[in-house]
Amino acid sequence: MARALDSDDDRPVGELMESDVEMMRRIFPDRRDPRVHEFSDLAHSDLAFAEGRDDELLEAPEAGPNMVIEEGRVFNDLPALKRWLQAFAVIRKRPYRVLHSYAERRYTVVCDKERCPWRVCVRK
Repeated sequence: MARALDSDDDRPVGELMESDVEMMRRIFPDRRDPRVHEFSDLAHSDLAFAEGRDDELLEAPEAGPNMVIEEGRVFNDLPALKRWLQAFAVIRKRPYRVLHSYAERRYTVVCDKERCPWRVCVRK
């Protein structure tokens, strides 16, 4: 009953034993690795797409596997930058968090992992 009421169950789950993993692979042979959390599995992230109007999506530079973040890149507005960074994060498997978000002045994102020096600083 508790699970039915709380469908976003994010309580910690213990490690799976190797016998459990093998059983799950036999029952669900075409499924992902059961040891990888459902929301951490990026195996098919290259098939992801953004929702929105076509004209909004065209404002951001093309998102692709060869995309790089470089000094001097210009975006039409903050939402276009955010969409591009989201696509970059999925394609490059680079999770980030927003450090500063002040639309009139700056927008800064940093790596989601501790002690990682990666960051992107944007100024209007």
